[in-house]
Amino acid sequence: MAAGDLFTVSYLYVATGTRINIQPAVGVNILITHISGSGAGCRMHGVKTGAGSGNYPISSSDGAGGTTLELTSWINFTTNMKLFINNTDHFGLENTAAGYNYFSYSGIEL
Repeated sequence: MAAGDLFTVSYLYVATGTRINIQPAVGVNILITHISGSGAGCRMHGVKTGAGSGNYPISSSDGAGGTTLELTSWINFTTNMKLFINNTDHFGLENTAAGYNYFSYSGIEL
């Protein structure tokens, strides 16, 4: 792929208790514009490598230190978004339910 290329990954099957990371190569930046999941166990996590590395829920805060909501843990979810990822800050898709679930996502290479 090259900068400006659009892409879609459809029906990425994920087994129970399995998580996959969506991580571009070094030097590649991607804007994810849409993600969907098929079932009750579909979850999405932000992933950071290097200093402060770990798996973090992708969440929204009220900005005043109050309510924080996990944005991407839905049953049969589909969402449009602007999620910028690179080799250091990327995301993972996880199936926490019994059986297989699938994910689809699309975006553009920047």
